[in-house]
Amino acid sequence: MKADDARLKKAHDEAVAAVNKLNDLIVTVLKYHVHTESVMVELIEAHGETAKETFAEKIEQCEDLNPPEIDAATWTLLRKANRLRNAVAHKIDGPEVKERLQQTRDAYSALSAQAAEDAKTYTEVQLALMAFTHCSSFIVVATENKKEADKKKKP
Repeated sequence: MKADDARLKKAHDEAVAAVNKLNDLIVTVLKYHVHTESVMVELIEAHGETAKETFAEKIEQCEDLNPPEIDAATWTLLRKANRLRNAVAHKIDGPEVKERLQQTRDAYSALSAQAAEDAKTYTEVQLALMAFTHCSSFIVVATENKKEADKKKKP
């Protein structure tokens, strides 16, 4: 095969397109995962505790704080989104990533009838973004409410 073989150009173009598509998912998942972890740490610290090491441990820690703003479906979604992050970071692409995406989509759909409708149309990138931002938004509000309640308790 010669370097100017049309099949090489086609294979190159397909590889670039696949990597670009995958890049969007990886970047979105990792960026929003990092943001969500930072807001979990804020919630934990607002309760006077020190955050544990792993993301999964932080989820458990936050859930144990029992913030009334956050329901069980949101904690389930956060766990599924974390598993998606692990698959994307370690498996990059393939059946495990597809399985974790579906589990995340199912958990997002369980939030409400509207979420279920919305999830049907989300791309993989949109799904990842919405899963993490849903969870992190509730965590931010729970943290703000905790801080406000603590201010009211001070003389």
